[in-house]
Amino acid sequence: MITEKQKEAVKKLCQYVDNFCEENGLSAFMSVAASEDHPDGLEQIAGSIITGKTEHIVGSISGIVKANNKVYMLLSVALMQAYTRKADINAIPFGGDLNMN
Repeated sequence: MITEKQKEAVKKLCQYVDNFCEENGLSAFMSVAASEDHPDGLEQIAGSIITGKTEHIVGSISGIVKANNKVYMLLSVALMQAYTRKADINAIPFGGDLNMN
């Protein structure tokens, strides 16, 4: 079972990255997760940061996808699953409210 400490760590990392980007004029797209495998599936708490200029983020994602086939595959599968599967991942809202489910 994912612990409260892990949930808090995901929240803190997202807040840190957001603050760092704001202080340094950076654009970022980041995903982080605390995950645990179970016989009946994956338990996961996920958090994300999207900050800065959209065109900078899109450009950097495009460059990374072009340079790394693994990133291309990860993003492709993630987008497909988000579209076709019932959501089974708890996402921490940017506000950081960890009182989910």
